[in-house]
Amino acid sequence: MSGAVDYDRPWEPGTFVKRRFRPALVAAGLPSGTRGAGVRFHDLRHTYASLCASAGVRSQQVAEWMGHANDTVTRLIYTHLFAEDTAAAVAALEGLSARPAAPDPALAATASVTALRPTGTTGGSFAR
Repeated sequence: MSGAVDYDRPWEPGTFVKRRFRPALVAAGLPSGTRGAGVRFHDLRHTYASLCASAGVRSQQVAEWMGHANDTVTRLIYTHLFAEDTAAAVAALEGLSARPAAPDPALAATASVTALRPTGTTGGSFAR
């Protein structure tokens, strides 16, 4: 592998994948095979969209950054849920099902209810 990447010149995609991307996968211990047997360069787009979603970035913003016309493609094709995100959502929903504390009996004894009676107008007005 030659020296540093020259960011001032366009990259030839095949050469970049062969000389930079696949060696990086090997160094990271990730599968780097060809023809669907390893991580593809395009998989980075899915990873990026999913990480953004996990971090709470709005899908409209991610769509703009990824060059999508709207966030539908971003949400339906590129964004994937992480197990941690699902667990956090379930925990939040479980918190909603907690029963509220019983009312204070001392407050209930002092509360009063005032009946409302129709005022006789057609507007549905009521008076005490």
